[in-house]
Amino acid sequence: MKPLTPKKNSEPGFTLIELLVVIAIIAILAAMLLPALSSAKEKAKRATCVNHQHQMGASMVMYLSDNNDKVPPSAYNDTMTTGTDAAYDAYDHNLPTDAAFNPDNDSFGLGKLFDGKTAPTGKIFYCLSGTDLKGLGTAAVYKSERTYEHYSKGPKGWPYWLTDDNGAVDGSARVRTGYSYIPQGTKVLKTMTSPYGGSFSAQSFAKKGNELSSKYAILADLLYRSDMLTHRSGLKKGVGVNALFGDMHVTYQHDPSFFSGTVWTSTKNEQSSPGGLEDTEVGFRWIIQAFRP
Repeated sequence: MKPLTPKKNSEPGFTLIELLVVIAIIAILAAMLLPALSSAKEKAKRATCVNHQHQMGASMVMYLSDNNDKVPPSAYNDTMTTGTDAAYDAYDHNLPTDAAFNPDNDSFGLGKLFDGKTAPTGKIFYCLSGTDLKGLGTAAVYKSERTYEHYSKGPKGWPYWLTDDNGAVDGSARVRTGYSYIPQGTKVLKTMTSPYGGSFSAQSFAKKGNELSSKYAILADLLYRSDMLTHRSGLKKGVGVNALFGDMHVTYQHDPSFFSGTVWTSTKNEQSSPGGLEDTEVGFRWIIQAFRP
């Protein structure tokens, strides 16, 4: 009787070249799918941002009803020609939990909505698309992402001063939000020279709710530094911001002329062209009145 011998496998395995081809195809498919997944993720975040702005709009309507139609003042007001970044401040100098807190001097804009309990949580004051954006440079304030978590590490949660990931507390005594509060009304403040030539009418900030208009934005994603612009759809599609208007509808603003170095000219705090709107009254006032309903 012949001894049994193992039967040879008649099916050949993959060659090295075939394996490399498969790996290359997978890499190509991944390269094609990742941008689409990233775009879908950004669209979801933008939709959440729109929802936040609608909630802030509803909070504003309730605040007006509770306060004799008085519009919450912005920390950046009509008398200021610098300090445009104050438009994102909710609190300055003192917190609501401080004994020295004076709501007339220390609370502004979105902070007023929180104080009046028409905004249920400070979380809606921060856009999810800004959670991984930080300004370029070395200073701690813009090297920290503009997030709810960074401003809620106090003993009683939000609002609290900026607390960095390393535990350092910002000493400037400001509670910054992820939105610029710019309650434009129907009255003209002054005529200014446009960054693109000619002139434009800068709108006064409304003091009463009946001065708000569907034509003018009252709040927008952070308008501060171009490296911290919130919504990014890739280099080809550019950047954009959501804006809330006086009738409480929201539209996405992505006109390239809004975000060029012609408008974003500030080089303050290590910015480079296109830089920022910090302390540039003309660029700041031009863009907020130019937003399209």
